Amino acid sequence: MSKNGQLGQIVAPLSTPVIYEVARMFRVQLGLGDVARICPVRILEGAQLVGLVELEIVEDEEFEPRTEAITYPDLKWMKIRRSVYDGAYAGNRRYRFTLAHEIGHLILHKDMAGYARLEPGIKRFFHDPEYQANAFAAALLMDERHIHKEMSEEEVMSLFEVSKSAAKARLAALRGS
Repeated sequence: MSKNGQLGQIVAPLSTPVIYEVARMFRVQLGLGDVARICPVRILEGAQLVGLVELEIVEDEEFEPRTEAITYPDLKWMKIRRSVYDGAYAGNRRYRFTLAHEIGHLILHKDMAGYARLEPGIKRFFHDPEYQANAFAAALLMDERHIHKEMSEEEVMSLFEVSKSAAKARLAALRGS
């Protein structure tokens, strides 16, 4: 989301397969290629330790009610609501996805200043930074090498500690439906 929460520019187009490959390579670079369930909080803490991102965990009141986190990829800075950060660490499925989504912005949009949701009237999802970050988060949290097309949503939810909607969407993408 942009600094002021306003609609922003579109981003360079990325296809879903390219985004999935970036997420897979990111896992491999972190040494997590063979790990099914990852912890986005630990990834962020490790990235901060080596200077790849500056994390600012703020009290919930500092954000608008619907804002969970904001990432400024060009500044390598992420501001996260405390309840989201603590919840993700404790295994909250939605918050785990939120942090993976923000990691997606950091990785996919690292050279971009100020962007946000797609401008009104633009329908090309492959230019949408929010779509791109969601696709990255799905691939980061639910590595396809650990998913069998016959798996149920509940099995995917349990294995990767994700929400039902995330599991359903990832299975649909893998099954081509």
